[in-house]
Amino acid sequence: MKRKYLWVLALFLASFSAAFLPEKVFADYDLTKMDVTAIVNSDGSLSMTRKIVYDFDDSANGVYYTQNLASGQKVSGQSVEVKDLASGKTVKPALNNQADSGNVYHFNKDGNSYKFKVYHHVDDGKVQVVYRYKISGAVDSYEDASELNFKIVGDGWDKEISNVTATVRFQDKKLSFLKGWAHVNANGHLTVDKEKGLVKAEVATLPEATFLELHLLFPNSLVSQNKKHHSGEIAAKVVDQEKALAKETAAKKARHNVYELIGLALFALSPLLYLPVFIKSRKSGSPVKAKKEIGHNFEIPAFSPTTAQILVTKKDPDGKALAGEIALRAGRGEITIKAGKKGKNFTYAKTSKYKGDLPLLNRLFKKVGNGQSFSNKDLKQYSGSQEITSSYKNWQEASQKALIKEGYIDQKLQDREELLSLYTLGLMFGLFVKSY
Repeated sequence: MKRKYLWVLALFLASFSAAFLPEKVFADYDLTKMDVTAIVNSDGSLSMTRKIVYDFDDSANGVYYTQNLASGQKVSGQSVEVKDLASGKTVKPALNNQADSGNVYHFNKDGNSYKFKVYHHVDDGKVQVVYRYKISGAVDSYEDASELNFKIVGDGWDKEISNVTATVRFQDKKLSFLKGWAHVNANGHLTVDKEKGLVKAEVATLPEATFLELHLLFPNSLVSQNKKHHSGEIAAKVVDQEKALAKETAAKKARHNVYELIGLALFALSPLLYLPVFIKSRKSGSPVKAKKEIGHNFEIPAFSPTTAQILVTKKDPDGKALAGEIALRAGRGEITIKAGKKGKNFTYAKTSKYKGDLPLLNRLFKKVGNGQSFSNKDLKQYSGSQEITSSYKNWQEASQKALIKEGYIDQKLQDREELLSLYTLGLMFGLFVKSY
């Protein structure tokens, strides 16, 4: 194959992939750090400072944050700050619910939630967004103690969060008593320090859709102006409740460990399920020769690019195989490839030798071009991408069926392998679900 066909077809492949192949969507940022501090005020409210570090892989126009609350609670005194960690530059977006660009933020109430929508353009890199606000009615006071039961990190995140630190601080130090518990489905460390007047939870990695809840008991004197008073005592009930919860969690963890060991054992034995397929496959096809028995052949293999890719990768053919098919026909003189001005737009045209044995390529000539030729520019501008995508998928399916028909692929073995794979995955999934 001539060298020029390689980079010309690479350009075709890029144009075809961008226009017609199914799009792959990747996460455009990671949550690398979250530091939350809640200061308990004398009226039972919480002064919140939530610092979140976003690591962007690509450009973005802003971020979202939603604060969920219990019934009757409200958010006030909100503000937002954005800091570029590479340059150190800090901006304070202004509240503007009408603008949708620039350094502004929207702030709206939705049921029992308050939503921040921050507009700030980022090309890539790490950005720290700081949300500050006050939550009213967070503390409940009883005759013997006050209680704070608060999901300081909610479960609405669709990404895992690294390096999570959540702290509740009091205005006073050297408290007469302070009890605290953390509820989280992840490994972490909890510090309860009545001398410093704080409770701090640290979690290395918080899985997506997982909350971190802090449950605290402390003196009523710390919230002397709190209006949420209840009759009766609470401390003994909370302690008993937390003991029962800890016992249940320990039992659940023990069961999980047992199921995990069983799962690992079954996973280790699962290759035995493929033994019948392996034995059968050894008896099918041509006998395998030792490497030294095979003579070196300098001729180009008789297999088409599509056949070769399927046999090597055991997957559906992709754009590379299609580019290979076009290159093969160009080398045979069935197609000519001509560069446009500045070598950016290439035109693919039929010759009198064109056999028309590739339906997908025929469709490109007919639908994208004028029946005799088409160009990269035509590909990019073509509006019927769904139709070409359907033809592309039909080509993939037809290529697989052709190899089965020609005996290169054993359909029975393939079906059996897929069935055993599904069985193994189902077994692993069943054990996972049961462990939880």
